[in-house]
Amino acid sequence: MRTAYGRNGWAAVAAALLLLAPWLAGCGEGAPAGDEGDCAARLRIDGTVFESDDRLVDDPPLSRAAPALAEVVGCEPATAEPVDEVRVRRVAGADPSLAVVVTGREWRGVYVRQGTGPADWPRVLTRR
Repeated sequence: MRTAYGRNGWAAVAAALLLLAPWLAGCGEGAPAGDEGDCAARLRIDGTVFESDDRLVDDPPLSRAAPALAEVVGCEPATAEPVDEVRVRRVAGADPSLAVVVTGREWRGVYVRQGTGPADWPRVLTRR
């Protein structure tokens, strides 16, 4: 049977799934109840971990400050080896130690410092 993917296409799909497997499968067995237990990408900048949140706006205003570099990490973000490196931008009206934005194609999104919630976020980051 012939498919639209062809022999090389299926190999590419299989390779992509293998690379994504850690994020799709979760961080491992035995995650405590109530713990997300996933390996969603997080950013680490100088030891500070940033994560995305569905309650954040998708496109906040950006500062004109030069982009900085961040490491993309998965499980155990404080100690995990980076899986990628991205340029992050500051959000206009937000402290850069609280929120950053990835505008590139890979890892695109708004990230806030891990452990903070909407009460800690500047208004420019929340959906109205």
